[in-house]
Amino acid sequence: MSPLNLLRQLVDQQQHEVLKLQVVSYLDDSHDIQAFPLKALAHAYLGERAEAEQALVTALQSIAELDDALMLYQKSFALNSNRLPVWSALIRLFIETKQGQSAQDALDNGIACLKEIHTQLPETAVEQFTEQHVG
Repeated sequence: MSPLNLLRQLVDQQQHEVLKLQVVSYLDDSHDIQAFPLKALAHAYLGERAEAEQALVTALQSIAELDDALMLYQKSFALNSNRLPVWSALIRLFIETKQGQSAQDALDNGIACLKEIHTQLPETAVEQFTEQHVG
């Protein structure tokens, strides 16, 4: 079971004190924005209103930052779609935001880009992209 699902299980079991401790640890390790609402929930059940509100504000700020990053990468593609680092960053961003089909589309486009420009790139750049995304 994934760590996030284990945290959700603590919600179901109404173990809010344990949830609060575990979610802080999880966020320290992963920075997964999906955990912030769980953190807010734990604080709310424990009567810690200010902390609950702060967790929700942090979640909303993180979502806005991801949206901004996505917009910037899309603008970068409009200027030059043959940049492998931009494809890599976009793939990671889509994975982080749980947009599986978009991540797959970006991966497919990145591979197509690589096929077109691989002879113009240093061998290490081709190897790095291939190792990270193709396997």
